[in-house]
Amino acid sequence: MRMSLISMVQLDDEGYSTSFGKRGWKISKGALVVAKGPKIGTLYTLTTLIGKSDLAAVTKEENSADLWHKRLGHMSEKGLKILVDKNLCPGLKSLNLDLFEHFIYGRQRRVSFLRGGHDRKKNVLELVHSYVFGHVNVKSLGGASYFVTFIDDASRKVWAYPMKNKSEVFRIFQKFHVAVERETNKLLKCLKIDNGGEYCSNSFKEYRNRFGIKHEKTVPGTPQQNGVAERMNHTIMEKVRSMLSNSGLEKNFWAEAVMTACYLINRSPTTALDGDIPEEVWTSKNLNYSHLKIFRCEAFVHIPKENRTKLDDKSMKCIFLGYVDEDSVYHLWDPVKHKIIRSRDVIFNESEMFKRIVGELEVKKVIDRFEEQQDNIPPIQENEQQIQQHEEQQVENDGQQEEGILQESIQEIQPDNAPP
Repeated sequence: MRMSLISMVQLDDEGYSTSFGKRGWKISKGALVVAKGPKIGTLYTLTTLIGKSDLAAVTKEENSADLWHKRLGHMSEKGLKILVDKNLCPGLKSLNLDLFEHFIYGRQRRVSFLRGGHDRKKNVLELVHSYVFGHVNVKSLGGASYFVTFIDDASRKVWAYPMKNKSEVFRIFQKFHVAVERETNKLLKCLKIDNGGEYCSNSFKEYRNRFGIKHEKTVPGTPQQNGVAERMNHTIMEKVRSMLSNSGLEKNFWAEAVMTACYLINRSPTTALDGDIPEEVWTSKNLNYSHLKIFRCEAFVHIPKENRTKLDDKSMKCIFLGYVDEDSVYHLWDPVKHKIIRSRDVIFNESEMFKRIVGELEVKKVIDRFEEQQDNIPPIQENEQQIQQHEEQQVENDGQQEEGILQESIQEIQPDNAPP
Protein backbone atom coordinates (compact mmCIF):
# COMPACT_ATOMS: atom_id res chain seq x y z
CA MET A 1 0.00 0.00 0.00
CA ARG A 2 1.23 3.49 -0.78
CA MET A 3 -0.04 4.98 2.50
CA SER A 4 0.46 3.79 6.09
CA LEU A 5 -2.92 5.14 7.22
CA ILE A 6 -6.40 3.79 6.46
CA SER A 7 -9.55 5.87 6.74
CA MET A 8 -12.16 3.71 8.52
CA VAL A 9 -14.84 6.29 7.75
CA GLN A 10 -14.19 6.05 4.01
CA LEU A 11 -14.16 2.24 4.15
CA ASP A 12 -17.48 2.28 6.01
CA ASP A 13 -18.96 4.64 3.41
CA GLU A 14 -17.90 2.22 0.67
CA GLY A 15 -19.62 -0.76 2.32
CA TYR A 16 -16.51 -2.41 3.83
CA SER A 17 -16.65 -3.89 7.34
CA THR A 18 -13.67 -3.84 9.70
CA SER A 19 -13.24 -6.11 12.71
CA PHE A 20 -10.55 -6.14 15.41
CA GLY A 21 -9.90 -8.94 17.90
CA LYS A 22 -7.26 -10.51 20.12
CA ARG A 23 -5.79 -12.54 17.27
CA GLY A 24 -5.81 -9.84 14.60
CA TRP A 25 -7.95 -7.71 12.31
CA LYS A 26 -9.48 -7.85 8.84
CA ILE A 27 -11.28 -5.73 6.26
CA SER A 28 -14.03 -7.47 4.27
CA LYS A 29 -16.83 -6.72 1.86
CA GLY A 30 -19.51 -9.36 1.87
CA ALA A 31 -17.80 -12.74 1.76
CA LEU A 32 -14.55 -11.32 0.31
CA VAL A 33 -11.66 -10.57 2.73
CA VAL A 34 -9.74 -7.63 1.29
CA ALA A 35 -6.99 -7.24 3.91
CA LYS A 36 -6.00 -8.85 7.20
CA GLY A 37 -3.16 -9.07 9.70
CA PRO A 38 -2.16 -10.28 13.19
CA LYS A 39 -1.93 -8.31 16.42
CA ILE A 40 1.67 -7.84 17.54
CA GLY A 41 2.00 -6.26 20.94
CA THR A 42 -0.22 -3.20 20.93
CA LEU A 43 -0.26 -2.82 17.15
CA TYR A 44 -2.34 -4.38 14.39
CA THR A 45 -0.13 -5.14 11.39
CA LEU A 46 -0.91 -5.81 7.75
CA THR A 47 0.39 -9.06 6.32
CA THR A 48 -2.04 -9.83 3.48
CA LEU A 49 -3.65 -7.55 0.92
CA ILE A 50 -5.85 -9.42 -1.55
CA GLY A 51 -5.63 -8.37 -5.18
CA LYS A 52 -3.05 -6.92 -7.55
CA SER A 53 -3.73 -3.32 -6.63
CA ASP A 54 -3.96 -1.75 -3.19
CA LEU A 55 -7.11 -0.98 -1.28
CA ALA A 56 -6.94 2.70 -2.15
CA ALA A 57 -7.09 1.81 -5.83
CA VAL A 58 -10.12 -0.42 -5.25
CA THR A 59 -11.89 2.37 -3.39
CA LYS A 60 -11.01 4.85 -6.12
CA GLU A 61 -12.44 2.57 -8.82
CA GLU A 62 -15.68 2.06 -6.89
CA ASN A 63 -16.04 5.83 -6.58
CA SER A 64 -15.50 6.35 -10.29
CA ALA A 65 -18.20 8.06 -12.35
CA ASP A 66 -17.21 5.86 -15.30
CA LEU A 67 -17.79 2.73 -13.22
CA TRP A 68 -21.27 3.86 -12.16
CA HIS A 69 -21.96 4.92 -15.74
CA LYS A 70 -21.45 1.30 -16.82
CA ARG A 71 -23.24 -0.24 -13.84
CA LEU A 72 -26.31 1.77 -14.83
CA GLY A 73 -26.25 0.57 -18.43
CA HIS A 74 -24.37 3.58 -19.88
CA MET A 75 -26.66 6.18 -18.36
CA SER A 76 -26.30 9.75 -19.56
CA GLU A 77 -24.35 12.27 -17.49
CA LYS A 78 -27.57 14.20 -16.83
CA GLY A 79 -29.30 11.16 -15.37
CA LEU A 80 -26.24 10.20 -13.33
CA LYS A 81 -26.09 13.70 -11.87
CA ILE A 82 -29.69 13.38 -10.64
CA LEU A 83 -28.81 10.13 -8.84
CA VAL A 84 -25.71 11.74 -7.31
CA ASP A 85 -27.78 14.68 -6.06
CA LYS A 86 -30.14 12.17 -4.42
CA ASN A 87 -27.16 10.31 -2.84
CA LEU A 88 -28.18 7.07 -4.56
CA CYS A 89 -24.68 6.15 -5.84
CA PRO A 90 -22.62 5.25 -2.73
CA GLY A 91 -19.25 6.98 -2.67
CA LEU A 92 -19.70 8.94 -5.91
CA LYS A 93 -18.99 12.59 -5.14
CA SER A 94 -18.39 14.20 -8.53
CA LEU A 95 -18.93 13.58 -12.24
CA ASN A 96 -16.18 13.53 -14.83
CA LEU A 97 -17.26 11.13 -17.58
CA ASP A 98 -14.95 10.30 -20.46
CA LEU A 99 -16.42 9.86 -23.93
CA PHE A 100 -16.59 6.12 -24.64
CA GLU A 101 -17.05 4.70 -28.13
CA HIS A 102 -19.45 2.07 -26.76
CA PHE A 103 -21.80 4.86 -25.67
CA ILE A 104 -21.74 6.39 -29.17
CA TYR A 105 -22.17 3.03 -30.93
CA GLY A 106 -25.32 2.40 -28.94
CA ARG A 107 -26.87 5.87 -28.79
CA GLN A 108 -25.93 8.07 -31.74
CA ARG A 109 -29.04 9.19 -33.59
CA ARG A 110 -30.25 11.78 -36.04
CA VAL A 111 -31.27 15.23 -34.85
CA SER A 112 -34.85 14.91 -33.65
CA PHE A 113 -37.86 16.88 -34.81
CA LEU A 114 -40.13 18.68 -32.39
CA ARG A 115 -42.83 16.40 -31.03
CA GLY A 116 -46.13 17.09 -29.39
CA GLY A 117 -46.66 16.61 -25.70
CA HIS A 118 -48.48 13.77 -23.98
CA ASP A 119 -50.61 14.23 -20.85
CA ARG A 120 -49.34 11.60 -18.47
CA LYS A 121 -51.90 9.71 -16.41
CA LYS A 122 -51.93 10.27 -12.66
CA ASN A 123 -52.65 6.72 -11.48
CA VAL A 124 -50.75 3.52 -12.21
CA LEU A 125 -52.42 1.03 -14.59
CA GLU A 126 -54.80 3.72 -15.82
CA LEU A 127 -53.09 3.37 -19.20
CA VAL A 128 -50.51 0.83 -20.40
CA HIS A 129 -48.65 1.11 -23.72
CA SER A 130 -47.50 -1.99 -25.57
CA TYR A 131 -45.28 -2.64 -28.57
CA VAL A 132 -43.66 -5.64 -30.27
CA PHE A 133 -40.02 -5.28 -31.37
CA GLY A 134 -38.58 -7.56 -34.04
CA HIS A 135 -37.76 -9.53 -36.04
CA VAL A 136 -34.18 -9.63 -34.63
CA ASN A 137 -31.91 -11.31 -37.18
CA VAL A 138 -29.86 -13.06 -34.44
CA LYS A 139 -31.72 -15.51 -32.23
CA SER A 140 -31.16 -15.19 -28.49
CA LEU A 141 -29.77 -17.94 -26.27
CA GLY A 142 -33.34 -19.07 -25.68
CA GLY A 143 -34.27 -18.91 -29.36
CA ALA A 144 -36.19 -15.59 -29.18
CA SER A 145 -36.50 -13.33 -32.21
CA TYR A 146 -38.91 -10.74 -30.74
CA PHE A 147 -39.72 -9.05 -27.47
CA VAL A 148 -42.89 -7.30 -26.31
CA THR A 149 -42.89 -4.35 -23.93
CA PHE A 150 -45.54 -2.96 -21.57
CA ILE A 151 -45.11 0.58 -20.21
CA ASP A 152 -47.23 2.01 -17.42
CA ASP A 153 -48.09 5.58 -18.40
CA ALA A 154 -48.17 7.05 -14.89
CA SER A 155 -44.86 5.65 -13.61
CA ARG A 156 -43.16 4.88 -16.95
CA LYS A 157 -42.06 1.54 -15.58
CA VAL A 158 -41.34 -0.93 -18.37
CA TRP A 159 -41.61 -4.73 -18.59
CA ALA A 160 -40.06 -6.73 -21.43
CA TYR A 161 -40.70 -10.35 -22.43
CA PRO A 162 -38.57 -12.11 -25.10
CA MET A 163 -40.55 -14.48 -27.36
CA LYS A 164 -39.98 -16.75 -30.32
CA ASN A 165 -43.14 -15.79 -32.22
CA LYS A 166 -45.57 -12.87 -32.22
CA SER A 167 -48.39 -15.29 -31.44
CA GLU A 168 -47.09 -15.47 -27.85
CA VAL A 169 -48.21 -11.88 -27.12
CA PHE A 170 -51.66 -12.89 -25.83
CA ARG A 171 -50.28 -15.47 -23.39
CA ILE A 172 -47.66 -13.02 -22.15
CA PHE A 173 -50.25 -10.26 -21.69
CA GLN A 174 -52.37 -12.56 -19.52
CA LYS A 175 -49.34 -13.24 -17.34
CA PHE A 176 -48.49 -9.52 -17.15
CA HIS A 177 -52.10 -8.54 -16.38
CA VAL A 178 -52.42 -10.88 -13.40
CA ALA A 179 -48.99 -9.95 -11.99
CA VAL A 180 -49.38 -6.15 -12.02
CA GLU A 181 -52.93 -6.16 -10.65
CA ARG A 182 -51.94 -8.40 -7.75
CA GLU A 183 -48.88 -6.26 -7.02
CA THR A 184 -50.76 -2.95 -6.97
CA ASN A 185 -54.29 -4.00 -5.98
CA LYS A 186 -55.50 -1.83 -8.85
CA LEU A 187 -57.23 -2.64 -12.12
CA LEU A 188 -55.72 -2.21 -15.56
CA LYS A 189 -58.11 0.14 -17.33
CA CYS A 190 -56.77 0.77 -20.85
CA LEU A 191 -54.23 -0.78 -23.24
CA LYS A 192 -52.75 1.35 -26.03
CA ILE A 193 -51.54 -0.70 -28.99
CA ASP A 194 -50.81 -0.47 -32.69
CA ASN A 195 -52.69 -2.37 -35.38
CA GLY A 196 -50.53 -5.48 -35.26
CA GLY A 197 -52.39 -8.72 -35.78
CA GLU A 198 -50.97 -10.14 -32.54
CA TYR A 199 -53.21 -7.71 -30.61
CA CYS A 200 -56.33 -8.16 -32.75
CA SER A 201 -57.08 -11.86 -32.40
CA ASN A 202 -60.55 -12.93 -31.25
CA SER A 203 -59.16 -14.53 -28.08
CA PHE A 204 -57.36 -11.29 -27.17
CA LYS A 205 -60.54 -9.28 -27.82
CA GLU A 206 -62.68 -11.62 -25.69
CA TYR A 207 -60.17 -11.44 -22.83
CA ARG A 208 -60.20 -7.62 -22.82
CA ASN A 209 -64.01 -7.56 -22.88
CA ARG A 210 -64.23 -10.04 -20.01
CA PHE A 211 -62.05 -7.89 -17.74
CA GLY A 212 -63.34 -4.52 -18.96
CA ILE A 213 -60.02 -3.40 -20.42
CA LYS A 214 -60.41 -0.64 -22.96
CA HIS A 215 -58.05 -0.48 -25.91
CA GLU A 216 -56.75 2.41 -27.96
CA LYS A 217 -55.43 1.78 -31.45
CA THR A 218 -53.18 3.99 -33.50
CA VAL A 219 -54.24 5.11 -36.95
CA PRO A 220 -52.71 2.76 -39.57
CA GLY A 221 -49.38 4.07 -40.83
CA THR A 222 -48.86 6.44 -37.87
CA PRO A 223 -46.75 4.63 -35.23
CA GLN A 224 -45.94 8.07 -33.78
CA GLN A 225 -49.32 7.95 -32.01
CA ASN A 226 -47.88 5.22 -29.81
CA GLY A 227 -44.86 7.42 -29.16
CA VAL A 228 -44.31 6.37 -25.54
CA ALA A 229 -43.80 2.73 -26.55
CA GLU A 230 -41.78 3.69 -29.64
CA ARG A 231 -39.37 5.88 -27.65
CA MET A 232 -39.05 3.30 -24.90
CA ASN A 233 -38.01 0.63 -27.40
CA HIS A 234 -35.45 3.03 -28.86
CA THR A 235 -34.07 3.64 -25.36
CA ILE A 236 -33.91 -0.09 -24.62
CA MET A 237 -32.05 -0.87 -27.84
CA GLU A 238 -29.62 2.01 -27.31
CA LYS A 239 -28.66 0.51 -23.96
CA VAL A 240 -28.48 -3.00 -25.42
CA ARG A 241 -26.11 -1.92 -28.19
CA SER A 242 -23.90 -0.04 -25.73
CA MET A 243 -23.82 -2.94 -23.28
CA LEU A 244 -22.98 -5.54 -25.92
CA SER A 245 -20.33 -3.31 -27.49
CA ASN A 246 -18.75 -2.59 -24.11
CA SER A 247 -18.86 -6.21 -22.93
CA GLY A 248 -17.62 -7.90 -26.08
CA LEU A 249 -20.32 -10.58 -25.78
CA GLU A 250 -21.82 -12.25 -28.84
CA LYS A 251 -25.04 -10.78 -30.23
CA ASN A 252 -27.05 -13.83 -29.19
CA PHE A 253 -26.93 -12.42 -25.64
CA TRP A 254 -29.26 -9.60 -26.74
CA ALA A 255 -32.31 -10.89 -24.82
CA GLU A 256 -30.37 -10.93 -21.53
CA ALA A 257 -29.15 -7.41 -22.32
CA VAL A 258 -32.78 -6.31 -22.97
CA MET A 259 -33.93 -7.57 -19.57
CA THR A 260 -31.01 -5.88 -17.80
CA ALA A 261 -31.60 -2.65 -19.73
CA CYS A 262 -35.25 -2.56 -18.59
CA TYR A 263 -34.20 -3.22 -14.99
CA LEU A 264 -31.82 -0.23 -15.17
CA ILE A 265 -34.26 2.03 -17.05
CA ASN A 266 -36.75 1.49 -14.22
CA ARG A 267 -34.07 2.77 -11.84
CA SER A 268 -33.00 5.75 -13.95
CA PRO A 269 -34.34 9.32 -13.77
CA THR A 270 -36.49 10.31 -16.74
CA THR A 271 -37.59 13.66 -18.11
CA ALA A 272 -41.09 12.24 -18.57
CA LEU A 273 -41.35 12.24 -14.75
CA ASP A 274 -39.48 15.54 -14.28
CA GLY A 275 -36.41 13.68 -13.03
CA ASP A 276 -38.23 11.13 -10.88
CA ILE A 277 -37.44 7.40 -11.06
CA PRO A 278 -40.03 4.96 -12.49
CA GLU A 279 -39.53 2.24 -9.88
CA GLU A 280 -39.92 4.72 -7.03
CA VAL A 281 -43.12 6.10 -8.55
CA TRP A 282 -44.46 2.56 -9.09
CA THR A 283 -43.65 1.24 -5.59
CA SER A 284 -43.54 4.49 -3.56
CA LYS A 285 -40.36 3.12 -1.96
CA ASN A 286 -36.78 4.36 -1.89
CA LEU A 287 -34.29 2.41 -3.97
CA ASN A 288 -30.89 0.91 -3.18
CA TYR A 289 -28.18 0.86 -5.88
CA SER A 290 -25.40 -0.88 -3.97
CA HIS A 291 -26.06 -4.23 -5.70
CA LEU A 292 -25.55 -2.91 -9.25
CA LYS A 293 -22.64 -4.38 -11.22
CA ILE A 294 -21.12 -3.93 -14.69
CA PHE A 295 -22.80 -6.07 -17.33
CA ARG A 296 -20.56 -9.07 -18.19
CA CYS A 297 -18.10 -8.63 -15.31
CA GLU A 298 -16.56 -11.71 -13.66
CA ALA A 299 -18.72 -13.41 -11.03
CA PHE A 300 -17.61 -16.18 -8.67
CA VAL A 301 -20.64 -18.27 -7.72
CA HIS A 302 -20.72 -20.39 -4.58
CA ILE A 303 -21.27 -24.11 -5.22
CA PRO A 304 -23.55 -25.70 -2.58
CA LYS A 305 -21.94 -28.55 -0.65
CA GLU A 306 -24.49 -31.05 -1.97
CA ASN A 307 -23.18 -30.35 -5.50
CA ARG A 308 -19.48 -30.89 -4.78
CA THR A 309 -17.09 -33.26 -3.07
CA LYS A 310 -14.73 -32.32 -0.27
CA LEU A 311 -11.86 -31.72 -2.72
CA ASP A 312 -13.82 -29.74 -5.29
CA ASP A 313 -13.63 -25.96 -5.60
CA LYS A 314 -16.23 -24.08 -3.59
CA SER A 315 -16.92 -21.57 -6.36
CA MET A 316 -16.97 -21.37 -10.14
CA LYS A 317 -16.27 -18.45 -12.45
CA CYS A 318 -19.29 -17.16 -14.39
CA ILE A 319 -20.31 -14.04 -16.31
CA PHE A 320 -22.77 -11.56 -14.83
CA LEU A 321 -25.77 -10.94 -17.12
CA GLY A 322 -28.46 -9.29 -15.02
CA TYR A 323 -30.83 -9.18 -12.10
CA VAL A 324 -33.86 -11.00 -10.77
CA ASP A 325 -36.58 -8.90 -9.16
CA GLU A 326 -35.93 -10.55 -5.81
CA ASP A 327 -33.36 -8.85 -3.59
CA SER A 328 -29.73 -9.55 -4.54
CA VAL A 329 -30.46 -12.46 -6.89
CA TYR A 330 -28.45 -12.43 -10.10
CA HIS A 331 -28.59 -13.96 -13.58
CA LEU A 332 -25.23 -15.50 -14.55
CA TRP A 333 -23.81 -17.37 -17.51
CA ASP A 334 -21.83 -20.56 -16.95
CA PRO A 335 -19.33 -20.58 -19.87
CA VAL A 336 -18.39 -24.23 -19.22
CA LYS A 337 -21.87 -25.78 -19.18
CA HIS A 338 -23.30 -23.07 -21.48
CA LYS A 339 -26.37 -22.35 -19.38
CA ILE A 340 -27.88 -19.51 -17.35
CA ILE A 341 -28.02 -19.92 -13.59
CA ARG A 342 -29.49 -17.87 -10.75
CA SER A 343 -27.72 -17.26 -7.47
CA ARG A 344 -27.43 -14.76 -4.62
CA ASP A 345 -24.13 -16.14 -3.26
CA VAL A 346 -21.86 -14.29 -5.66
CA ILE A 347 -18.57 -12.40 -5.40
CA PHE A 348 -17.98 -9.96 -8.26
CA ASN A 349 -14.74 -8.81 -9.83
CA GLU A 350 -15.47 -5.59 -11.70
CA SER A 351 -11.88 -4.33 -11.53
CA GLU A 352 -10.50 -6.42 -14.40
CA MET A 353 -13.21 -5.29 -16.81
CA PHE A 354 -12.95 -1.71 -15.59
CA LYS A 355 -9.18 -1.74 -16.15
CA ARG A 356 -9.67 -3.21 -19.63
CA ILE A 357 -12.12 -0.47 -20.58
CA VAL A 358 -9.88 2.28 -19.21
CA GLY A 359 -6.91 0.63 -20.94
CA GLU A 360 -8.73 0.70 -24.28
CA LEU A 361 -9.45 4.39 -23.75
CA GLU A 362 -5.81 5.16 -22.92
CA VAL A 363 -4.57 3.23 -25.97
CA LYS A 364 -7.00 5.15 -28.16
CA LYS A 365 -5.70 8.44 -26.72
CA VAL A 366 -2.09 7.42 -27.50
CA ILE A 367 -3.04 6.44 -31.06
CA ASP A 368 -4.89 9.72 -31.56
CA ARG A 369 -1.87 11.71 -30.33
CA PHE A 370 0.45 9.73 -32.62
CA GLU A 371 -1.80 10.29 -35.64
CA GLU A 372 -2.01 13.98 -34.80
CA GLN A 373 1.80 14.22 -34.68
CA GLN A 374 2.06 12.40 -38.00
CA ASP A 375 -0.36 14.87 -39.56
CA ASN A 376 1.86 17.77 -38.40
CA ILE A 377 5.03 16.35 -40.01
CA PRO A 378 5.62 18.09 -43.39
CA PRO A 379 5.81 15.64 -46.30
CA ILE A 380 9.24 14.94 -47.80
CA GLN A 381 9.44 16.18 -51.40
CA GLU A 382 12.11 14.46 -53.50
CA ASN A 383 12.26 14.43 -57.25
CA GLU A 384 13.84 11.67 -59.33
CA GLN A 385 17.15 13.55 -59.74
CA GLN A 386 17.58 13.99 -55.96
CA ILE A 387 16.84 10.31 -55.39
CA GLN A 388 19.39 9.26 -58.03
CA GLN A 389 22.10 11.55 -56.55
CA HIS A 390 21.39 10.13 -53.09
CA GLU A 391 21.79 6.53 -54.37
CA GLU A 392 25.06 7.34 -56.22
CA GLN A 393 26.53 9.01 -53.13
CA GLN A 394 25.58 5.96 -51.03
CA VAL A 395 27.32 3.59 -53.49
CA GLU A 396 30.46 5.76 -53.48
CA ASN A 397 30.56 5.82 -49.67
CA ASP A 398 30.11 2.04 -49.51
CA GLY A 399 33.00 1.53 -51.99
CA GLN A 400 35.36 3.77 -50.02
CA GLN A 401 34.48 1.96 -46.83
CA GLU A 402 35.17 -1.47 -48.39
CA GLU A 403 38.53 -0.27 -49.82
CA GLY A 404 39.61 0.99 -46.39
CA ILE A 405 38.75 -2.31 -44.75
CA LEU A 406 40.76 -4.22 -47.44
CA GLN A 407 43.90 -2.04 -46.89
CA GLU A 408 43.73 -2.62 -43.13
CA SER A 409 43.46 -6.40 -43.67
CA ILE A 410 46.58 -6.44 -45.98
CA GLN A 411 48.65 -4.53 -43.43
CA GLU A 412 47.72 -7.01 -40.69
CA ILE A 413 48.74 -10.01 -42.88
CA GLN A 414 52.23 -8.63 -43.88
CA PRO A 415 55.16 -9.48 -41.47
CA ASP A 416 57.15 -6.68 -39.83
CA ASN A 417 60.35 -7.38 -41.93
CA ALA A 418 58.52 -7.73 -45.27
CA PRO A 419 59.72 -5.34 -48.01
CA PRO A 420 57.31 -2.54 -48.81
